[in-house]
Amino acid sequence: MTTTAANQPIDTVDVAVVSGPTSPGTVGDWELFFARRALAMLKSRLGREGLLELLKPDLDDSAEHFRAWVAASEGKWRPAQTELRVKGISAAEFLAYFHSAIPDQPRLLAAEPEHFVMTQVDDRLQVVENLGPYITDLRILLTDDDQAIDDLTADYPVRMVGNVILPDGTLFAHALHQFRETADGFDVVLGIYFPDAAPAEVIEGHRQHLAVEFTNWIIDAGTSLGGTGTSPVPIVVTGTERYTG
Repeated sequence: MTTTAANQPIDTVDVAVVSGPTSPGTVGDWELFFARRALAMLKSRLGREGLLELLKPDLDDSAEHFRAWVAASEGKWRPAQTELRVKGISAAEFLAYFHSAIPDQPRLLAAEPEHFVMTQVDDRLQVVENLGPYITDLRILLTDDDQAIDDLTADYPVRMVGNVILPDGTLFAHALHQFRETADGFDVVLGIYFPDAAPAEVIEGHRQHLAVEFTNWIIDAGTSLGGTGTSPVPIVVTGTERYTG
C-alpha cells in the first residue's frame, strides 16, 4: 500500500481518459493496435529470409525438442483443441477466404503476433510460429479425411486434415479442424495433435494460439465480405498499411 503526500492510504491507482481520442475503444484497445502495427512493420522490414536467419537458434532448439518428444511418445498423440462458435459468416465463406489468403503472407501473418513466416512452398504451407514457447519451422501437408489422426465427428462434415512435419521430414504433429454450418454462422473444432510427451505448456499455449489466429482470420473474412470487425488488425506490406476492419 502506498500513501499520498497527506499520508492518506491509496489501495489502487486508476486513470480515466477524460477527453482526446474520438475513436471508440479503450487504452488497451489502442495499445494492442499499436503493438500489432509495430510488430507487423518489423516483420515486413526483416522479410522471410531475415526472420529465418534471426530465429535460426530457436528453430534448431525447437526441432531438437520435438524430435525427442516424438521418440519418447511411441506413436501416441495428445490434442490441443479449441472450439469456436461463429455468427455472421458461413463456414463455406470462411474457407473460401482462407484458401484465397494463402498466397497473401502479410494477411496470414497479421492474425497472430507469433506468426513469423507463412508461405506456400511447393505443395506445403511453410509456417514459422510459436508452439507454446518453442519457435518452430514446420510444414503443413493437407491430406484426405481417411488419414485423419482421430475419429471424425459425423455432424461436422467439413474438415481440414493435415500432417505437420519438420524441415528434415520428421512427422511431429497432426492437424484436424472440423466445421459445421449453423443457422446464423458455423461451429468449428480446431485441433493440433502433438506428441504425447510434449509438455503441458505446448498444449495450452496452442489452444490459445488457435483461438487468437482463427478469431482474427474469421473477422477478416467477414470484413472482406462487407461485415464489420470488432478489432481491426493492421496488415503491413513494404511499409504500406492496410486495415482489415
